[in-house]
Amino acid sequence: MHRFLIPLTSVFLLLFPSISISNPTSRDSFEWEGTKIIKFLSDETDVVIPDGTTEIGAFAFAACETLKSVVIPPSVTKIETNAFDGCSSLKSITIPEGVTKIKSCAFIGCISLTSVEISNSVKEIAPDAFAHCSALEKWGVSSTHPYFKTDGPALLTKDGKKLIACLSSVKEYHIPESVKVIGESAFIECDSLTSIVIPESVEVIEGEAFAFCDSLTSVIIKKARRIGERAFCSCNSLKSIEIPEGVEVIERETFSGCESLTSIVIPKSVTKISEAAFSSCASLKSIVLPESVTKIGDDAFAACTDLTSVSIPQGVTKIGFCAFEHCPDLTIHAPKGSKAQKYAKKNKIPFKAK
Repeated sequence: MHRFLIPLTSVFLLLFPSISISNPTSRDSFEWEGTKIIKFLSDETDVVIPDGTTEIGAFAFAACETLKSVVIPPSVTKIETNAFDGCSSLKSITIPEGVTKIKSCAFIGCISLTSVEISNSVKEIAPDAFAHCSALEKWGVSSTHPYFKTDGPALLTKDGKKLIACLSSVKEYHIPESVKVIGESAFIECDSLTSIVIPESVEVIEGEAFAFCDSLTSVIIKKARRIGERAFCSCNSLKSIEIPEGVEVIERETFSGCESLTSIVIPKSVTKISEAAFSSCASLKSIVLPESVTKIGDDAFAACTDLTSVSIPQGVTKIGFCAFEHCPDLTIHAPKGSKAQKYAKKNKIPFKAK
């Protein structure tokens, strides 16, 4: 009995009949390290990566602004960090069977990318793999995918515990109660999103999760123990926020550049205000730090130009460099003999004992 072996390329054509890989781009158009593409050397707009390629290396196609289409063969298993960073003309991408990992920022800044098809072999997608892909209209994920699923505009892990990314065009979204982690850059630049309720199930909001959401005016965080760096950075329309009890550190630049923020409630669980946490919150007028706070980082409230009053507890032992720089009308309220009083005197900031 004879056995007939079907080449891998033929299998790929059966799975994706609309794609042709019969005319691969010349190997001379790439810089290689074995079977790994290190750098794309051509200015071609339509690329067919040669079969046998196993990895697309870090920054391999970065800033190829004229690249319109790329066909990835099934021999590829990994797409490395920033592989297609800034390919601003790339409109769609199919991740074929064979690829198992899409690393951090792999397609970041692909502003013309409207669709992505993710094969069932993909096990790992970095939270920010598709960050700043503002035109993305859909996630192509099969209902039988063993590792991921979609919920309307959102891409989640199969068990629903981590929200990886959301389409930038989203206007309204109800986060499922199954979600425990909102991934890094998950809602970044969702410019049409006006409000969000983060349910009690969510324990962690990772870095830049809602950064640059220009229309976001209302955020309700029911319960979370950690909010990552720059999580709400430059949400220019956000007016107020209440940080839930349980959060211990307000991380670096968490609310930096929230120009419309007028009030914020900091719970008694917070012990540290990190570097630039509230910098350039130009509308913030007053703030009361709870007795639990012991450290205020560099630039923590720098350029809060409307800030007139800050209440600092006795327990604060460190106030960082330029923590209240460019706050021209500020008065510091704190106990006599406190670190805050000494800081106010040294930096010629008006002081009132409380």
